[in-house]
Amino acid sequence: MHSTTCALHAGSHDRRRMSRLSRVLACGAVLSLTLAVFATPVPETRDTRHLPTGPFASLLRVDAADAVLIGSLEEQLIAGPYRYLALRVAETGQLRWAVTLGRTLPLGARIRVRSLGRSRAFYSPRLRRNFSELLFGIATQL
Repeated sequence: MHSTTCALHAGSHDRRRMSRLSRVLACGAVLSLTLAVFATPVPETRDTRHLPTGPFASLLRVDAADAVLIGSLEEQLIAGPYRYLALRVAETGQLRWAVTLGRTLPLGARIRVRSLGRSRAFYSPRLRRNFSELLFGIATQL
């Protein structure tokens, strides 16, 4: 009799374990379906007015020639935590714009920009200004 009771009790325990397993599998299936629906790429024709537009949202790869630029700081625009720097490149004499985070640098200072990416036709809502090309990187005073 005692062995029969234990066997019945063990059967009840197996049913609870199967029930728990069924719930876990059902939750996993719902989660997988949810991820599949929300992770599906949206066609490029969608309305992009409500997508994130921060400065790092659409960076392009930097050419080797633009990976590190050295020159003098001609202009600096401050927009929240960002510093937009107009750098007169020593090698070419070109004026190039870069954006970085950090402290304000003195005008005329010799600086190095290590570029992490670039954007073409970048619009800064804070500055209400367009940049035909903008480098994103780390600026240090030399």
